[in-house]
Amino acid sequence: VAYQDQGKTSKAEKLYKKVLATREDAGSRINLAAIYMDQGKTEEALSQLRIAAEADNDNPNPSSVLGEYLERLGKLTESEKFYKKALGIDEKHGPTHYRLGKFFIKKNDFDKAQIHLKLATELDPKEPTYLEELAKEEIRRENPIEAIALYERVSLLEPDRPQIWVQLGNLYKQNGYFNQAAIRFGTVLDLDRNNPAIHRALLEIYQKLSKREKDSIQAIEIKSTVARKR
Repeated sequence: VAYQDQGKTSKAEKLYKKVLATREDAGSRINLAAIYMDQGKTEEALSQLRIAAEADNDNPNPSSVLGEYLERLGKLTESEKFYKKALGIDEKHGPTHYRLGKFFIKKNDFDKAQIHLKLATELDPKEPTYLEELAKEEIRRENPIEAIALYERVSLLEPDRPQIWVQLGNLYKQNGYFNQAAIRFGTVLDLDRNNPAIHRALLEIYQKLSKREKDSIQAIEIKSTVARKR
């Protein structure tokens, strides 16, 4: 896996094959399939996952990943079949619910998408990718408060990601919560001081606030900056 993460795919491929020569291992086949997909060897990738799904029929991961790869190839009927197979093995498999959420968004079945995305976030509440995807769906549904709550959870898990604070700032600003927006934009500037778009957004907000509100926000920003430097 380390070789694969470093982009040394040929070394990773040899190691996975070496493992599989001695024993069956679903993780090695899934990782090998990922290498083949990246190389455009789709049939080899699908073959690895089918073998893994048959050999380890108590493991939802091979079927779930197979569903994702078939979906990428536009084979939606077969893809859904493998997602359902994965959930038949483990109905509480967060990655499959997440994949099904995105699958149903693609099919414009937004009610089913929301159900599966919510399940994914409940099953794996510390997975920021799931929270973000559900937040996007809540925005599409024009539920900004729900989206804000989800992005706030992401900000706790990944506090050094400026994009999350930007998204929060924009959502608060768009919905008239200017104090909260200013605080979130202030956090962005702690992480990325030279961001002209955020400086402009803050200027717009400050023009809407009273002196007392401005002083309050500036005090919070100072505390935030000091805390980050410790």
